Amino acid sequence: MYHIGKGVPQNLRAAKHWYRKAAKQNDAEAQYRLGLMYYKGEGVTQDFTQAAKWFHKASLQGHPEAQSGLGQLYYKGKGVKQYFKGAAYWARKAAEQGLADAQNNLGMMYYKGDGVPQNWILSYQWVSLAAAQGEEEAIKGLKFLINQLSVEQIIAGERLAHEWAKKHASAHSFKLKNKK
Repeated sequence: MYHIGKGVPQNLRAAKHWYRKAAKQNDAEAQYRLGLMYYKGEGVTQDFTQAAKWFHKASLQGHPEAQSGLGQLYYKGKGVKQYFKGAAYWARKAAEQGLADAQNNLGMMYYKGDGVPQNWILSYQWVSLAAAQGEEEAIKGLKFLINQLSVEQIIAGERLAHEWAKKHASAHSFKLKNKK
């Protein structure tokens, strides 16, 4: 509430206090929010090491946004040593939970071969899943991939995306069109 000023005046210092209190009691959302404050430098001095610490705690509890954030820190080498395999690991954890930006990030890692074996079909799969959720970067990335990949690779990537979406339909809402 204090962080965004919902129902009370915005007070980032109070938000930090309450997030820290809850985070120390292993509340994953509070750990993520505290990490995000450090990541953005909101109400605190920007500190990627602290962001990584709190994202990691929340990630271990399965928090997808924290997993994605931690993956990005590993990818960029901010607050942690740059480690593409770690970036891919955490991006995959979040992507498997349906988080669009993580799906896009994982897809681009597959395209480049960063932390995972280069695989343009898997790249297409993950980027298309993110694009289907309206992720703007993924929509741009999908257009790029369509111009880079063969028709066979695109068809294989679409098939994988549809299979993934069908398998995870009960847990996530995807807008992929049925393939006929």
